[in-house]
Amino acid sequence: ARLADAVQSWNDRLQAGLREHLGEERGSALFLAYGDAFPAGYQDDFPARTAVRDIEHLERLDSSTELGMSLYSPLESAPGRLRFKVYRLGETLSLSQVLPILENMGVEVEDERPYLVERRGSAPLWIHDFGLVYVGDESPDRRGVRELFQDTFAMVWRGREGKTKKKKTQKKIK
Repeated sequence: ARLADAVQSWNDRLQAGLREHLGEERGSALFLAYGDAFPAGYQDDFPARTAVRDIEHLERLDSSTELGMSLYSPLESAPGRLRFKVYRLGETLSLSQVLPILENMGVEVEDERPYLVERRGSAPLWIHDFGLVYVGDESPDRRGVRELFQDTFAMVWRGREGKTKKKKTQKKIK
């Protein structure tokens, strides 16, 4: 069994994970769309089972839902260290807009890894994975905090996006 597992490629594991998690029909359809979509850097950084969860987030994005999010604590992470994935359809995120939001939410951004996911027949999809450091009295990875953090980021981002669109419209009118 270990030998069979060792010879499986990342894509083989992705296909098996999608079928196992979502069923034969849906899993096969998503594998056709995403089988070659993830860049090598993503495949080096994450196991295929993580891609299955990321695909679920990406599939929820549409023109009216520009961001998906996931605040998580990897098993190997030190206390106070979190990861925050932001999923986006279309354009990449601007770091100059994202960093102040996160820092004002009480975390320090340690690193950011962007991944372009090129699904067949779709606009570009982005996964931005931020390494966060939290310095505080309580652990921030409890469920209620996770939802509050994600909701707060989404509300601030939508407010910032609304202001940016309004300024662009005003410039076009002038």
